[in-house]
Amino acid sequence: MAKVETIAVSTKTGDNLRRMVEAGNYASADDVIRAGLEALAEKAAAEADDLAWVKARIRASVDDTRPGYSSEEVRRHIDELLIRAEGRRRDSAA
Repeated sequence: MAKVETIAVSTKTGDNLRRMVEAGNYASADDVIRAGLEALAEKAAAEADDLAWVKARIRASVDDTRPGYSSEEVRRHIDELLIRAEGRRRDSAA
């Protein structure tokens, strides 16, 4: 086990640590802090994965050599989707 300097926490944080241990959820304040640090590490890893996914999608989009759509083509497609959705809404209400 590594020896780390003692840390100071606010009264509120100290009270929370004590409550968590007294509730039986953790054996010690060290366990509470360890669990918190593990949760932060998992969150950071998940965020890094999400960012890598977004970057990959952006890169794929930038590298896509297919021609883009004009604003008129996009507008026409959206209008068609809205017309179909409205038709389905009317059909389900009947």
